[in-house]
Order: sequence, then C-alpha cells, then structure tokens
Amino acid sequence: LAKKARKRGEKLASTARERGAEFADVAAARGGELAEAARERVAEAGGKPKRRWR
Repeated sequence: LAKKARKRGEKLASTARERGAEFADVAAARGGELAEAARERVAEAGGKPKRRWR
C-alpha cells in the first residue's frame, strides 16, 4: 500500500509541476495522506476500495 501511495504522490507532484505550481513537493509528501483519506471514504460508503487501487 505504501508503494501505491508513493506512486500516487509522484503523480500528484508531476501534475502540479506541469501547472507550474510551487507546491509540487508538498503534493508528493501529502500523496499518501490523500490516498488514505480517499480509501477511508470509500470504505465508509460501503464500497470495495481495493479494486480502485490496483
């Protein structure tokens, strides 16, 4: 899971960089948190989060 979260962070960072944002590194650092929050939200809604992260 950590690896996937890191990948997501890199993805966020790259999109931020493309937009010329200064917070690219912050996005990379927060990527894991955002992924976790989204996973929790899906779980609360009674969905199956694992399918979305493969």
